[in-house]
Amino acid sequence: KSRVYVPTAFSPNGDGLNEYFKPVSIFLYNDKGNSIYDYTFEVYNRWGEMVFDAKDVNDSWDGTYKGKPAQGGIYLWRVDALGLDGEYHTYSGRVTLIR
Repeated sequence: KSRVYVPTAFSPNGDGLNEYFKPVSIFLYNDKGNSIYDYTFEVYNRWGEMVFDAKDVNDSWDGTYKGKPAQGGIYLWRVDALGLDGEYHTYSGRVTLIR
């Protein structure tokens, strides 16, 4: 069964540890060279503004918004993906950006 695992916090502070935020997928791969049939990853701030979006499973959020460091705090995320099982999967949750 297709699964997406997502960390609950990250700290883009330049120390080389947990610098980026992205889901890790299992069984969402295809044979066409790209990682997922259909994939969307979005991150929103507390005001509902989208601060990051990606269509490539390899893309990750670096904790910036409009080219500047985003404020520390809790952000909402959502992943929509078509799995190898042929079914659409939606995952959502919260991540804490630690500054």
